[in-house]
Amino acid sequence: LVSEKNGHGTAATVLRMIQSRLHAQAFDFEEARELALQSLVRAREGFPRFITLIMLGEAHLGLGEHDRAADCFQEVIERSREGPYRLDWIFHLPLYRALSQLCMERGDFDRARQDALLLCQLAELVEVEARSHVAKLLAPLERAPGNVVTKLAHDEIEVAAPLLEFSSVLSDDDLIEIVATQSEAHRVVIAGRSTV
Repeated sequence: LVSEKNGHGTAATVLRMIQSRLHAQAFDFEEARELALQSLVRAREGFPRFITLIMLGEAHLGLGEHDRAADCFQEVIERSREGPYRLDWIFHLPLYRALSQLCMERGDFDRARQDALLLCQLAELVEVEARSHVAKLLAPLERAPGNVVTKLAHDEIEVAAPLLEFSSVLSDDDLIEIVATQSEAHRVVIAGRSTV
């Protein structure tokens, strides 16, 4: 790879990781496994190693190598428990999806269901987290898209709060409707606006 020749080992590792993922998505699990193994040799401890191990486990899973897949997933879980690196939600999603698939293929349907339910719960958290992030970005903008701001202002309070407190895009009519239809927490935040 050109990145290796130029002394960019991290870039080469990331590229191999991406290639591994693409090969797995194309059901070329042998090449995905080979690229993940190459990435694993150079992956730094922590998150790069976690995601590479998950991809390697997925490749083993695609090849029917269940024990090797389980070893990869278990290493991710153990290393994250030992610290100093903890798994963020972005790593839990592919990990629990793969664990659920592994359990299904092994016939452990109860465990597969548990992992799938965990995956669904994580996805719901991610959705709220993502909407909350968007709301925080839009809150100070004077020209934010009104329909998006209004929709997010009607969302759960964790999402709506920055918009209710700071957004100048919300009209008096919008605020009155939110006061009438949303929670007490929404009303408290609106009451704290600098201009009501």
